[in-house]
Amino acid sequence: MKTAEIQRLTPSALGRIGFLRALILTLFLCDCSRSESPSVLSACLPQPPSGWKFKGKPIKENVAKAGSYALAVYEPTADNDRAQGVERIEIRITSRVDGADYDQFPFPNLTMPAGIKPTPSTPRKIAGLTAFESREVYPDHEYDMIGVFVADDLLVNVLAFPTKAQNATKDRKAWDENGASAAELLVMSVDYGTLKALRPNR
Repeated sequence: MKTAEIQRLTPSALGRIGFLRALILTLFLCDCSRSESPSVLSACLPQPPSGWKFKGKPIKENVAKAGSYALAVYEPTADNDRAQGVERIEIRITSRVDGADYDQFPFPNLTMPAGIKPTPSTPRKIAGLTAFESREVYPDHEYDMIGVFVADDLLVNVLAFPTKAQNATKDRKAWDENGASAAELLVMSVDYGTLKALRPNR
């Protein structure tokens, strides 16, 4: 812009420029506090690997004032000998808004008994991201969980559930081999590249 043109800018025009700058900044800040579309999250869920199939249809939903999530349940096919004792694997990708808590996104197939504290988790790295794994044991059921933080507001959870028969045997060795390998297979099948692209500066 030339000097003469700058001099012709009136206070009201300068005020409009300031308003536009403030508006752009406000829109940027608002965008950071919005959750991702459930369809975007759903596209990052893995297709069933060999020996696995979907149990029902994947779920993708918005949660009022909390964010959005996509959830898929996988079960082994009849000929999957390496998943003996595994009932199902659940994968949920959650995008929360600022101020929301991940506890606002309950797993629909999981009952959390009151008064029981989660077991300590073991830190690890998955796809270069901060992750943790733990085993939750309750009176009537148990499961292994892997969590992967793509960002503070974007989390991948993988839960591996044993069958009732496996649970009754208390055979830790068999479950450690079959359950852990099944959870590992599916957690590594998530599309982390796309998820990372949603949070390029985090």
